[in-house]
This record gives sequence, structure tokens and C-alpha cells, in this order.
Amino acid sequence: MTRNVAPALQSGELLSSWLVRYALASGCDPLSLTGTLWRGARPWTRDLDRGLPETMLVALAERFDFATDALRDALLTRHVPRTGIRLERPVWPWILPVGARNRLRHGGLQFCPRCLAEDRIPYYRVRWRLAWVTCCDVHGVTLLDCCAKCQAPAEPHRLAGIDHSLTICATCKASLALQHACEALPEARTFQAIAQHVAASGHGAFGSLSMEGSEWFAMARHMSVLLRRASSAKPDWSLHRLSSDLGLSDIARFRSSTGLALELLGTQDRSDLLAGVAQLISVGVDRFVDAVQTAGVTLRVLSSGNRNPPAALMTRLAISHSTDAVRHRTKQRRRTTAPRSPASVRQSWLRLQRRMAAELR
Repeated sequence: MTRNVAPALQSGELLSSWLVRYALASGCDPLSLTGTLWRGARPWTRDLDRGLPETMLVALAERFDFATDALRDALLTRHVPRTGIRLERPVWPWILPVGARNRLRHGGLQFCPRCLAEDRIPYYRVRWRLAWVTCCDVHGVTLLDCCAKCQAPAEPHRLAGIDHSLTICATCKASLALQHACEALPEARTFQAIAQHVAASGHGAFGSLSMEGSEWFAMARHMSVLLRRASSAKPDWSLHRLSSDLGLSDIARFRSSTGLALELLGTQDRSDLLAGVAQLISVGVDRFVDAVQTAGVTLRVLSSGNRNPPAALMTRLAISHSTDAVRHRTKQRRRTTAPRSPASVRQSWLRLQRRMAAELR
């Protein structure tokens, strides 16, 4: 097979970013390029960075003289911090979904405008697709997840050959590299640094409690759920008391605007939430357990849906199961008649607006 001369894959670059750069350097749009590389395939109608069939990956490596492992590193499958994940699921843990509908996207691709402006060769990073990443390690700013001018998500695969650079918004043609980014929350940067270390080493800790990396990420997610529930708790509820005991003030900031799953939240909502998780982790397991017992938190309250806290944390907890069933039955009976809260209605309205905006694009 004839090998083509193509741009080098940058360190930590997404495969989709490289394909777009190659297309623009060749003076064509990315759709035409992939139509030539893989006839009959439609890779841009789905999240290409979640993986390619092995035959397509090997053919690409041979055509451009790339190491197959280098191409695999440019995909997200190697960055899911959990073993045994079902790859066919629409949302992977700690990976931002792009919400592909044909070639349109709902989001999922973050970027640092200063990086894009300063790069000798601008490109999109793999780490910008990770849900625990909300800040730029280099510039200390919160990442953007849409164009500030038109609010459209970053969709470099929809650029045309005449655009020349993937720093351009595919919708309004504004420069993404010239947009303003706010200074990141220190706690959000702390959580990101810890999460990146856990992902790299495969081990994490909660004070004196050590655990496998996958369990640490499960614990961090569990903490985020507790904070979101505490943000709606009344002052006399145990979760509110727990938050106060642990020094978390203004817990309303942990309530997301849409109420969606962690991976579906915008960058700012995730930044606020994970900053709170960093504060919880910083207190250590011993103080956390003491605060749980002092606040009178039951297992049902501490659980997320039907899931108990991660096993490593459960070994330190000594909380009652006895009153949970009675409280659960009482809550179920009341749920049928109680009206929804104003916050819940606002979240539903914002989710509807989100869907409508995607339909009208």
C-alpha cells in the first residue's frame, strides 16, 4: 500500500483532531478526507474518538506509517478509569459524550483558547474529553465548551477546506483562540491534579484509606452525588448537617443548572461540583466518617440510588440500616402527591431548552 505524507500526530492529540488538521492542510473538508480513507464509512456521524474498528485502524496506520499503538493512544478507550466498562453504552464514566446526531454535536469537546492561540500547531487534546478535566494546566483558566459568540459547541469536523485552521468555529467562523476564559477555581485545579495522578498511577487515597484507582473514581463520583443532593436539602436534613460539619458553605452552588449526569454537565457546573468533591476528599476518611455519624446520616441517605458507597469506604462506616426501610416507604407514599420543587421545574425547563436548541441547529 502506498504511504502518504501527512502531518505528525501531536503529543496527546485526539485522532479526530489529527484527521481535521490533515484535511485542512490538504485543502479539503474532513468529510471528503474520511470518504477517501474509508469508502462507505460514515465516521463523523458518531463519536469517532470512542474507537474505530480494528481493520480501519490498522489500514490507517499502514497508509501513513504510524504505529498502531500511537493511534490507539489518540482514542478514548484507553482513558476510561474503570475496568469492565460496557463500551456500547452511550455514556462512559468520566468521558464527555459529544451527543452526535448525524454530523451535529451537542457538546463534549472542551478547549483552552490560550493553548489554541499559542500552539505552533493548534490541536485538540485527549485530556479535554475527560470529565474530571475542567481547567488548563498551563494557563490556569477554566476550559470553554462552546463558542462565546454563537454558543455552538466546538465541531472542528464540520469545518471546510477554505477555513485552513481548526481554531475557527464551524458555525459562526469566529476565532476560538481569541475568546476569553476565566481563572479556574483553585479547588477544581486540585481535584484535577489528584484525578490525573490517580489515573496515571492506578491508585488513590482518601486520607488514610488507600484504594484502587477505579474505586477512587467511584468514590469521587459518589461524593459528587452527595453534594448535589445536599444542595437541595433542607437545613434540618442530615445531608445538610453533614455538609455544615465538614465546612462546606454555600452548598447551593453544587446544584447544576440542568440536573443531568456528571458527564453531561457543562464545564462550569462540573468545575463547581468537583471543587466541592476536592474539599470533601481533603478532610480525610476519619473526619468524614465522624461527621456522618454525628449528623445521623443513614445508609439510605448515603447511598446513590440502589448503590451503596464504594466498598473501600463501607469498611470504615458503621451506620444503621434499621430505619431506612420505614423512611423509604414513607417517602414513596408522599411522592405521588407532593408537587415538584421550583428548582426541579427550572432544571426540566433548561433541559428542554437544551434539546430544542440542538433540534434547531
